[in-house]
Amino acid sequence: MKNLTVKNSFNPEKGNYIRKINNLFVFLILLVAFVCLSSCKDDEDDQDDQSFTLNVTVKNSSNEAIADAAVVLNNPVTVKVEREGISYYQFTRFRTSNNGVAIISNLPVKDEDEEVIIYKLTIYKSGFSSASQEIGDIIADTVTTEIIINAQTGTTDIKMALLDYELSYRANIFLTGKKLLFDDITGELASTDLSAYKTVALGYDASKIVDYPDEFVGQKTKLLGFVENGGTLFFFQQNDAGWNKNFFPVSLTLVDEELGNDFETGEILDTAHLLVNNLDNNDLTGWEYSEPGQSELKSTIVFDAIKKTDQWNGIIATPSTERQNSNNPETDREGNPLDPQAYWIAAEYIHGDGKIILCQAAYFQASFGDTQTISAQNFSDNVVELLKFHGSIF
Repeated sequence: MKNLTVKNSFNPEKGNYIRKINNLFVFLILLVAFVCLSSCKDDEDDQDDQSFTLNVTVKNSSNEAIADAAVVLNNPVTVKVEREGISYYQFTRFRTSNNGVAIISNLPVKDEDEEVIIYKLTIYKSGFSSASQEIGDIIADTVTTEIIINAQTGTTDIKMALLDYELSYRANIFLTGKKLLFDDITGELASTDLSAYKTVALGYDASKIVDYPDEFVGQKTKLLGFVENGGTLFFFQQNDAGWNKNFFPVSLTLVDEELGNDFETGEILDTAHLLVNNLDNNDLTGWEYSEPGQSELKSTIVFDAIKKTDQWNGIIATPSTERQNSNNPETDREGNPLDPQAYWIAAEYIHGDGKIILCQAAYFQASFGDTQTISAQNFSDNVVELLKFHGSIF
């Protein structure tokens, strides 16, 4: 048997080199691990702060792009106000371009509680039925969606322009729901030739909105000229809490400044006026309804009003004489009974050959929610007939 001799061929310099290689290899492994961990952390942070861009295309049933359609986005992250136990959400509004596209950027995927946000898109366009779509649980940086809106039948074409500053777009909802055709000139008042119209309507609560009031206030002379030349300026209900008295082209006194009241009764003064056609005083009290998007049931009618003035012609007064002569009169903040017919729910102001009409009845709230009132529905129909009459070519 041969003896096996193993030689130790270890070279000190070579050993040092190998140790250096091993150390470098370990360092690289640790570096890669660190980079991976940092990247994962960044990904988590990016996911926490993730937002996306929404591209919305609006078309009709013939696959044609619809320009200048209103895209209303219910964005519950932007603003959420708690009032009397009810959550009110801010809306964001966009318009489609000539190719029917609206681009909405920087929409958060999750709220501050890490809950996935579900957005609701609603499309409005004169002459079309509204359409809605929900967008949520987003994993892409860009989301593209297409919404089809169908043309309405049985519409009434009137020469009416609309200024709808309210982000929830209730005037558009009302007019499209009633199949009235109109031109939305919001943001374009200065450049619009008003001689093409018989009526200009101002949307609900416009005097409280901060986006466009400067446009309306800045164009008082133009609007009054339109009225003087025979046009009608119609005001949808303007909530008197926090409104701007300088917003209106002619003077009026806001009830909220004196009383802070909402009224429960009305008394018809001008029985021949279109606003009160087929209505009597019994139709102007006791409404029970829930407002659109709310579950709270209101058991009394809510009117806003202006103070009676010789400059305006009253159509509906408040509080009613019958209510004030009862054992339960409407009162001011201190509990003092109000004078009957001291305030006006609906009134008009004659200017030149035209008129300004202000209607403070809560007909929209009481006729578009889940629980509706027949009298409010009839009142809404009268508003439609009024707009048809003043918006027609005659």
